Amino acid sequence: MEYLNDKYPNPPLLPTDPGQRARARVLMHYGDNPYESAVSTLAGELLIKPMQGGTTDQAVVAKAREDLNVCFARLEKEVGNNDYLLGSAFTLADIPFVSWAMLFPNLKVEVPSAKVNAWLNRLKDRPSVKAAG
Repeated sequence: MEYLNDKYPNPPLLPTDPGQRARARVLMHYGDNPYESAVSTLAGELLIKPMQGGTTDQAVVAKAREDLNVCFARLEKEVGNNDYLLGSAFTLADIPFVSWAMLFPNLKVEVPSAKVNAWLNRLKDRPSVKAAG
């Protein structure tokens, strides 16, 4: 994703401050690993398996929901009182989270944090996200 920031530098998708850039990378990693793992497990169990004639493993679903709630707790701290993960501007740090959030209604995921829910809704309301479908 950093390629996008390099190729299309305006508006910037990464902060110029080295510490904030590092934080953005940590958050992108978090979105690409524990968060994605939890949501993709839910998608596999609740959407893919049934479409292929398989049976949903409720223990796997319960563990994935538990893991996702751990992610939501961390994201609540990361968002804090900001509009986006790194403050008032949308950055690459936000991107890994929104694509999976689009599946939440189908996965019956309820975001337990009002702050995280508001942040995800801001992401989903972005014209670029709406255009991507």
